[in-house]
Amino acid sequence: GEEYEDCPPLMMAAEWGKGAVAELLLEFGADPRRRTARGDTALHYAARSSSRSDGPARLARLLCDRGADPEARNAAGET
Repeated sequence: GEEYEDCPPLMMAAEWGKGAVAELLLEFGADPRRRTARGDTALHYAARSSSRSDGPARLARLLCDRGADPEARNAAGET
């Protein structure tokens, strides 16, 4: 859908709970502060994850450790 039109790989890895992929992308320079046209960051995508594992929480910690802003708001005002 529209929310994925300008979605870089780090955001997809975050939503799917793929910590190893996200870590590799970050090591190769992916920007955890990058935003989509809707203002979403990889942290927003991690928060939306439907995974029942602890993957999204670990991913959120990884993103924050690498510079993601937990207070960043998207166009809808969501953190």
